[in-house]
Amino acid sequence: MSNYSQIHEKLRKFIRKFYVNEIIRGSILFLSLGLIYFLFTLFIEHALWLGTLGRTLLFWLFVLTELTLLIRFVAIPVLKLMGLKKGISDDEASRIIGRHFHEVEDKLLNIIQLKSENTSTDLLEAGIEQKAAELKPVPFRRAVEFQANLKYLKYLSLPLIVVLGIWLTGNKSFFTESLNRVVHHQTVFLPPAPFRFEIVNEDLRTIEDESFTLRFVTQGDVAPDVVSISYSGESYYLNRTDGGEWEYTFQYPSEDLEFVLQGNEVKSRPYTLDVIRAPKITDFMMTLEYPAYIQREGSVVSNTGNAEVPEGTNIKWEVSSRNADELNFWIAGQSSKDNKRAAEKMNRLEGGPFVFEKSISKPIQYQVSSSNSELQDFETLSYQIEVVKDEYPKIFVRSDLDSTSRGPVNFAGQLTDDYGISRLQVIAKNMDTDKQSIGKIETGRSDFEEFFYIFPQGILLDEGASYEVYFEVFDNDGINGSKRAVSKSFFYRNRTEEELEREILQEQEQGIESLEGSQEEGDDLEKEMEELSNKLKSQENLDWNDQNELDEFLERQKKYREMMEKNSEKMLENLKEMDEEENPRLNDKKEELQERWEEMKDSRSKQDLIKELEELAERLEKEELLDKLEKLEEQSKQEKRSLERILELTKQFYVEKKSARIMKQLEKLSEEQLDLSTEDYNSAENQDELNQKFDSIQQ
Repeated sequence: MSNYSQIHEKLRKFIRKFYVNEIIRGSILFLSLGLIYFLFTLFIEHALWLGTLGRTLLFWLFVLTELTLLIRFVAIPVLKLMGLKKGISDDEASRIIGRHFHEVEDKLLNIIQLKSENTSTDLLEAGIEQKAAELKPVPFRRAVEFQANLKYLKYLSLPLIVVLGIWLTGNKSFFTESLNRVVHHQTVFLPPAPFRFEIVNEDLRTIEDESFTLRFVTQGDVAPDVVSISYSGESYYLNRTDGGEWEYTFQYPSEDLEFVLQGNEVKSRPYTLDVIRAPKITDFMMTLEYPAYIQREGSVVSNTGNAEVPEGTNIKWEVSSRNADELNFWIAGQSSKDNKRAAEKMNRLEGGPFVFEKSISKPIQYQVSSSNSELQDFETLSYQIEVVKDEYPKIFVRSDLDSTSRGPVNFAGQLTDDYGISRLQVIAKNMDTDKQSIGKIETGRSDFEEFFYIFPQGILLDEGASYEVYFEVFDNDGINGSKRAVSKSFFYRNRTEEELEREILQEQEQGIESLEGSQEEGDDLEKEMEELSNKLKSQENLDWNDQNELDEFLERQKKYREMMEKNSEKMLENLKEMDEEENPRLNDKKEELQERWEEMKDSRSKQDLIKELEELAERLEKEELLDKLEKLEEQSKQEKRSLERILELTKQFYVEKKSARIMKQLEKLSEEQLDLSTEDYNSAENQDELNQKFDSIQQ
């Protein structure tokens, strides 16, 4: 190894020792200054009892200062020693060694500078080797003395003496408490006070929008005269109860509250009143979907859960809430095996309300309750659904059956139902065989219908049978099936031709007898009219009594006229109901009688006279009144004669008609007798039946 290489190696060792010495000196200074600043920080915190903000600033200032000292005195020399940071150059190292060894002076620096020049000659190399040989005996490392760092220990001894003195005097809490407060700078620490606040409540928790009463006492040698509470930027003075406690009521808090108690300049640590979020129902809506058969559009019920709905309605509940994790739907009367209420959870739409659907067929009482992780069934709303049952249809029928003995019967009726009629039918029940004949009647489908029906349209009836007739109506109940309602019963006899003919003849005979009886009343009226006319003629003037007597007579005359019109109309209808005869002569008589009875019925001239007499009686016009009475008397006599002729003709027709009927019956009976005689088996019972028919005809 050349002399220069040896000099260069010694120079490298010097530089390493130089930085080791720097690290030792920097460590002593870091510990000394860091400990002094540490004591200064604890003193400041102990003396001032800073709040969280002040202690936070003090803590981070201490960390920053210590980090700066560590980097300045320790980290940088270590990096230079490791070659991670540029340190002193060979030239600088040569100057340091030259200042320590005077015999070296500038020789080492010259060698380094000559070696660093780019030009290299044998003569230059020989010069460098010669100077290096001269410096080879010099111990470069001695230029760095570790003992020189002992003088810096005096800076470390000072804070150590202070720490030892505090420790020996028993004030170690200066370190422990102050250090704890600085390290936990975010924690609130209260300075010692003559008293402290002690919360009496088991916990500081309340439910949203519910009042909370805070109760606390003070413990210590001194009791404050005035205590206040501060929160949300406001302060309030408190009152002491008779029991020595202090109270304050938070009115309906909706969120967590941080508060501080203060009395006589003594503040408590911050307390927090935790407000539990209450699961509340904010909106309630029901969508009603009615059964299809009632043909009614659905509806929406808002802000209430009560409703009255038709049976079979499907209800969809939509309930909005705040702070609720689940909503339960309870129906009264439904219970589980353990006798608790059976609840059904409502489904929650994503980002929307809770929903629940149910078809209602009977009244229910139900509840909806809200819950979350903190509160179960906090809010419970009770409602009820009333169900309107589908009513039975109603039917009302009227008819002229009671006043009509023959021919078709008119029925008129009204049908009502709450939601509509499905069908209507007429039932004719044979009262002898219980056989039913059913006829359908077309109606609408609305909730109110009127119908008209001519019986027995659409129904086959047995001749000579009696029937119970009634109507059945059915509603359109789509839930329970169509319900049936029945009208009152009517009774109808489907007469045979023989019965009809016999009945018509009997009515004709009765009509003749009635008209003959009315002739006597007509004679009495005619006699009374004659007497009244003579009386009026004998008087000069008419008075009030005459007027009353005339009014009474005219009233009887009107009633007699109405009776005659009624009997005439009945006789006319009776003639029209008679069947056509094979005998042309009888048919001609029938037509002639019909014409005469029409004329008899339509005697309007007499009606006009009676009306004129009433008007004249009011004015007491004697002359005109007597004239009209004479005309009425003449007309009554003429009508009497006409009635006598018509009655005589009617009697003749009645006898001939009855004779023709008897002849017809005898012919039919003779045919039956002939048929019976030609049969192989002729029983006595059949012969007796024919004999009875003959006796009936004979009567």
